[in-house]
Amino acid sequence: MRVALRAQATAALRVRWKDWVADPRHKHKHGRRVAEAVRPVFEEWVEGVKSHDLTFHAVQILSGHGCFGKYLHSIGKERTTCCWYCPEGADTAQHTLEICPEWTKERRALRAQLGGHLSLPAVVAKLVRPGEEGRDNWRAFTFFASAVLRKKEADERVRRGEAAPPQSDSD
Repeated sequence: MRVALRAQATAALRVRWKDWVADPRHKHKHGRRVAEAVRPVFEEWVEGVKSHDLTFHAVQILSGHGCFGKYLHSIGKERTTCCWYCPEGADTAQHTLEICPEWTKERRALRAQLGGHLSLPAVVAKLVRPGEEGRDNWRAFTFFASAVLRKKEADERVRRGEAAPPQSDSD
């Protein structure tokens, strides 16, 4: 009985989530961004998330809620939306994932695994590939997200005066 109720609740939740993903009228831009990326591969995404670790930093890249100038500005923690690393404009999750030259080395490794296109829908489609390819894609994405966002978080703490700058090797 308990197992049947759990399965029924899970199925109902999945239907509600699928309806939410299919609804183009999301109030928040970040919700739309994720929904548009997941919508074409919804079933594969739900199954894939069960079998992979959805890390804290990976969720930040996917949702746009994290150490990004635009998000931090929207919650009053940053005076500007500008990127701290380049003059290319607003610092967003997509800017970090696809454009900012500061993350070229990390991005090169990600592109080597996922291929050249790093729009969020393209990345999500690669993450849900079956078998070993999907696992390798997932590992590469979570590695990129963690490496880049840990550095951005450390730099943010230094900018705010909450931490000392790292010592250079020449000291």
